[in-house]
Amino acid sequence: MSDPAASAATPDGETQSQPLRVSVAKVVYTTCYFTSYMAVFPTLWAASLVPRDSAAGRGFRAGSHSARELVASMTARRAPGGHQRPSA
Repeated sequence: MSDPAASAATPDGETQSQPLRVSVAKVVYTTCYFTSYMAVFPTLWAASLVPRDSAAGRGFRAGSHSARELVASMTARRAPGGHQRPSA
């Protein structure tokens, strides 16, 4: 039994599914981009309306700091070789 992917290969070795893969990647990227934008933008806008020296402002800052630390520790564990990535 022959491999259908091998029979669909072009002379340069790529399969005919390459354009489909690129299209799917673009759809996934665009979907994730707009989903994250629509979650982050309104949150940051609402947080900008809160006075910084209020209890709510301090809570937003403390919560965002904790979230950044958690994300940094999660990405450090996933870094190749277990080395911590430089922080931005």
